[in-house]
Amino acid sequence: MCQQCSKSKATGAKLLKCLRCGIATYCSKECQKKHWPDHKPQCDLNAPNREQSMDSESLFHQLRSWTSRHRPTFTQNISFSLGLLQDNTAFERKVAIHVLEHQPKAKRTAEKFKIMHSGAAPIDALEKINPAFDTLRDQRNHQHQELKAKRPDFLGVAMYLLIAVSDEEIATNIVPVGLTTDFEGEIPPPHWKEKMIWSINSGNI
Repeated sequence: MCQQCSKSKATGAKLLKCLRCGIATYCSKECQKKHWPDHKPQCDLNAPNREQSMDSESLFHQLRSWTSRHRPTFTQNISFSLGLLQDNTAFERKVAIHVLEHQPKAKRTAEKFKIMHSGAAPIDALEKINPAFDTLRDQRNHQHQELKAKRPDFLGVAMYLLIAVSDEEIATNIVPVGLTTDFEGEIPPPHWKEKMIWSINSGNI
């Protein structure tokens, strides 16, 4: 989904990724330029890892590739992870977090990491780790108001943070997820978290 105008592949938009962080997507250079003030905090968080990813064997490169395989599953479950069914504004204050253990001997990209912990944390707490999170929240909240005015069904942009741990290093990846009101009224399936973790840890995509 375009981070500026919310156009998506479903509506025929051709999406391009930010070359600096490799995460945010846009339908045009014009939208990317307009969105830069809002995107900069997130881009600053991910850009250092982006530089590491130039090495195809780097932990972050493997994490990004693994994330792309499992993103649909994370996206499908983010409303449950953040408790949006009980409070549909929770994404403004919390981030879904998944702590991963690197599996260096795994041959398939989808099996390179296993979830060791899955939960959510207040953005306020994450600010103590990296002050850029606070700026990111403020910029994102401003963006929410602009997009809501354009699309009545647009709720906002949630985020999940992936923390990958290996024997020698740690890599992180922050992934935005556009939210609409479609999930409202949805009932979480029984044992959804256990099923999500089992599916991802089994390498299912």
